[in-house]
Parts: sequence; structure tokens; C-alpha cells
Amino acid sequence: MELYIWRHPKPLHAVGVYLGQTDMGVDQRKLRRLANQIQRFARRHRLPKVLWVSPLQRSLGVGRILAKRGFRCEVAPALAELNFGDWDGKPWQHIAKQDIDAWCDNFSFYAPSGGENLQ
Repeated sequence: MELYIWRHPKPLHAVGVYLGQTDMGVDQRKLRRLANQIQRFARRHRLPKVLWVSPLQRSLGVGRILAKRGFRCEVAPALAELNFGDWDGKPWQHIAKQDIDAWCDNFSFYAPSGGENLQ
């Protein structure tokens, strides 16, 4: 089985914010642009019109556009970003430097308070 993965468009107002499961809106033009790219790719490679998306707006918005164009859109909560607990949605400058350093020192296993690690 082959999977093709697209990164969602950057959410609005996300600059300087630690973003995991915080559900921020996305510019509709960017959602349509990505939907167009996916649709062209699927057509060019004769792929089935099936799409799996996370429940977050930045992914689900693309799925809704493609569903209107005949794609089957499945929502999979497991595809949502990691839960970064207390860090999620906060500006980077509000996260203590020692916490960021601890995360960098043990990147795969460190979990922010109330969140999950990469493992």
C-alpha cells in the first residue's frame, strides 16, 4: 500500500505560537489551493478519491472541499497533531527556557506538562 501525505496549510495567527492540537482557522484560499493540488495529483496518478484527515480545521477544511468534489473523506482523530499539554496554543516566549531545553535534550521521550511525547 502506498500513502501520499500532504501537510495542511499554516493556520491563521499561528506565528510565534506553539501549535499542536489547538484548532485554529486557515485561510480559505489556502485550503482550496491544497485541495486543488491533491485533486490534480489524484487525477494524474489515477488514484482512488479517498482522503483521510484529522478533525482539526486545518486538515478537515481540505477534506470538506474535496468531499464536495466527489472524494470520500474519512475523519481520523489519530491523525491530529500531538497533544502538547500546557504548551499548546501558548506563545513560545511563555514557555520556560529550561522546559524547552529539557525537550530538546530528550526529544523523543519528553512530554510537556499534561501532554504526550513523540513516542
